[in-house]
Amino acid sequence: MRKYLLHALIISFVFLLTPTTQAASDVEATIDEDKQAAGENSDDATVYFDRGIDYLKSGMYKEAIEEFKQAIKIDPDYAMAHKTLGYVYLNLYMYEEAIEVYKRAIFINTGYIEAYNNLGKAYGELGMYKEAIEVLKVAIERDPEHAMSYYNLGILYNSSNDKDSALKQHEILNGLDFDLADKLFGLIRK
Repeated sequence: MRKYLLHALIISFVFLLTPTTQAASDVEATIDEDKQAAGENSDDATVYFDRGIDYLKSGMYKEAIEEFKQAIKIDPDYAMAHKTLGYVYLNLYMYEEAIEVYKRAIFINTGYIEAYNNLGKAYGELGMYKEAIEVLKVAIERDPEHAMSYYNLGILYNSSNDKDSALKQHEILNGLDFDLADKLFGLIRK
């Protein structure tokens, strides 16, 4: 369990601390070192997860997907690998795939608020507003301080022409994250 918590911290900071992508040759060198250290056919899911992160940081999404899938094959209950694979799918506009892996991540770990939030985004992108709203309400119920869930819920209400509900989300969001509240209000006013 401790190794998974460490990886949760790593992934949280990966996207915050890397303003530019690594050169492909740097990533390949890092991955070659990882393969030599762990053995080519390692049965340690974290080895594949770490490689997936390296590929993700470099913008090599196809390779990242394959590494996360391998980590999941080794450890089907590796919730962080599911969640991160969902992140890649979501950012590649592969919404159906994102929905499936986010559902699995949530099944494994009901505490992944970002997985709920991103599952709601994926549903919303497919025009499945009822499902998206339902999932985002669960995210908010589980973490009433998660500003991004209110923001995404407000966007969904606005997209489904429920301006009153969108404005309610704006009011709540105003107390949590003024910048996101302002951004949501700009969308509602359009």
